[in-house]
Amino acid sequence: VPTSPSALPPAYEAITALPGGVIDLPADSGAANRTNRYLYWNTLHSRSVPWVNKVGHQGTASSNPALRTWVLLSKVGPIVPGSPGVPDPQADLRAAAAELKAQGYGVVLLHDAMLAEPKLKGEIKRALRPILGPGEKVEGGWMWVL
Repeated sequence: VPTSPSALPPAYEAITALPGGVIDLPADSGAANRTNRYLYWNTLHSRSVPWVNKVGHQGTASSNPALRTWVLLSKVGPIVPGSPGVPDPQADLRAAAAELKAQGYGVVLLHDAMLAEPKLKGEIKRALRPILGPGEKVEGGWMWVL
């Protein structure tokens, strides 16, 4: 029977001294709902997360353009511009990231093992770098501080 590991992944060790909530990426991981593990991990690290009852492009109540953009980077399937939840491509993502920080989020974690396709890691990193800097390699992924 397939199971999920019950221990908190080592990537979270990198954020113990950092304040604020965690935005885990990728938000979608293909056909499976593996990213719902973030909700369980949230019970272990006790930090705020942007997810409601499901992790994914439909699992956040926030309309923050930076968060919505980052969430959609891992969506498998077409993204229809102008559809609900798709941010305005003209949105100021730097201002939106600052808004996330003001709301109490402190860290973005990219979990390599959760990617639906390996090429998505490069795409997500390229999208985060201009806003959050180069990021830091951590065990099992990458970390950016808001």
